[in-house]
Amino acid sequence: MQGRIEVQLDAVAALADELATLAREFDEDAADCRGAAERMAAALDGDEGATAAGVATSWASIAGAVAQHVATLAAVLRAAVAGYRELDRALAQQLGQPRRGAVAVAW
Repeated sequence: MQGRIEVQLDAVAALADELATLAREFDEDAADCRGAAERMAAALDGDEGATAAGVATSWASIAGAVAQHVATLAAVLRAAVAGYRELDRALAQQLGQPRRGAVAVAW
């Protein structure tokens, strides 16, 4: 079964921008959690401080991993948009017609 897929390239590019912003926010959250871990360890004595710092450090690791994955997804989407737009330009040149190319279609 063949189907047609239409992609709004400007919308995908906007999504990539939003994801890049989200990745930066997660990265900032990771830094905040690392700072909280240090403060908790200093503020609380003994096992309580170590446990609280360990939890904050774990959250920092999770937020950092999410930031990396979201940033990678943003980069992949940007590359896909650039690739589709370049293919559209090349096709337009072959056909000898200028194209505006807001929609990519794959069969």
